[in-house]
Formats: sequence, structure tokens, C-alpha cells
Amino acid sequence: MIFSTILHSIRRRWYLLVAGIIASAAAGVYVYQNTDPDYQLSASELLVPGSQTVPEGGNPFLYLGGLAQASDVLVRALGARDIQGPIQSEFPGTSVVIDRDVSTSGPIIIITIEGKDDAAVGEVFQRMLSATPDTLKALQTQANVPKAAQITVLPITVDGESTTNDKGRLQAAALVIAGGLVVTILLLAMVDGLILAVGRRIRGRSPVRRPAAADRDRVTKDTSTTKILPSSTRIPARRLRHSRRRRNDAEYDSI
Repeated sequence: MIFSTILHSIRRRWYLLVAGIIASAAAGVYVYQNTDPDYQLSASELLVPGSQTVPEGGNPFLYLGGLAQASDVLVRALGARDIQGPIQSEFPGTSVVIDRDVSTSGPIIIITIEGKDDAAVGEVFQRMLSATPDTLKALQTQANVPKAAQITVLPITVDGESTTNDKGRLQAAALVIAGGLVVTILLLAMVDGLILAVGRRIRGRSPVRRPAAADRDRVTKDTSTTKILPSSTRIPARRLRHSRRRRNDAEYDSI
């Protein structure tokens, strides 16, 4: 019932809907243009076994097995509060995501920095690149691992320039447009209801013209000579209600 009423209101006040769509689209474009994009920097690093664990003249990349657990420990250590806390307090709004690359079986760590300030993202990125080998070395020193057997970090890919991510801007613009359309439909239904109510009130206050004497006599005469149609020729009640409904809709459309 409510949905059909709104559809009738849109049909009668379609111009308000068009105006609301234009205004919502303009608001979405304004929000998109005035929302700062997210800047992002990423790097991937590989854990390499120590020289003592690799035969002399051997290829260290052939001895990466077993380092996946070490990479998980390093990821957990880099996400600790003593490392992330100072960064979050000094650069609020900058996110740091450190995780192991699950798309490969190798001990590869991915570092991703994202934020609204390009300079802050770059500073945090450099700090995390420096913190990775330092944290790994500190963990192995605490475990009394000989220096020749300690695992090292080898950078694989490091972004030289930040890239922009427009996902946040698009979400904000889409939210504004959707909200504008909802408000437009609600206001349209409200305005249509007020116009219909005013129209009914005006028709109800219009003076009723009394028929003249000659008209009353003619009406009386016509009534007295009216014949009752047989039931087979009467208009069905369903058609009569449908005709009245169409007549009411026509009156509302004319308001």
C-alpha cells in the first residue's frame, strides 16, 4: 500500500524526483572532489637463512624451508604495541598492515602503509623498513642464535612512490547520493500529500449551488419516470468501483 502510494506520488510529481536526482548527483561529485584520497606504500621482504645453515658455495634460496614459522613470529613482533604505539601516536590516521604472503609457501612478509597524508605515509614506511631487520636481529639475539646462523631480511619489492586509493572517496560519494535519493523520495511523498490535502480542503469549502425551481421540477420529473434496469444490464459492482477509482486518480492528477 505504501509502495503504491509512493509510486503514484512519483508519477504526479516526477519533476521533483528529477530535481532531487540532479541535486544528489551534484552533492556526490562535490564530496568526491573534496575528499582526500588514501595514499599507499607497500613492500615485500624475504627471510634468508644464515650462512652457517647453508653449505659452502650453496644457494641460500634452496634452503628456505622451515622459515615460514620464523616469518610468522616476525609478523607478530612487528605488530606489537611497543613498535606500533609510537607510530600511531605520532602519525594518527595512518594504518600499518604487516602480514605474511599466503599466496606463496616462501617466507615473504608484506608491509603496507596507508593514510591521508602522503608525507606521513612515507615516514612510517621508512620506519617499518628499518624496524624489520632490527626486530628480527633482536629476537635472534635474545634466543642466543650465533651471528653466522642468524636469519636476515632481503627486500624484494619496495615502492618508490605512493599510489592513491580512491575507494574511500567513492564510498563517501555513493553514500551521499543514496542518502539524497532517499530524502528526495520522502520529501516528494510529503509534498504530494500536502498538495492533495489542500486540494480536498479547497473543494470541500466551495459553495454548493442550489438548483433553480425549474431544475428541481425537471429532476423530480426525470426521477419519477426512471425505469429500473434488469439485473442483467446493471453495471457490475467491480467495474463501478474501478471507474470511481480512475475518476479519483484523475482528480488527484489535476491538482
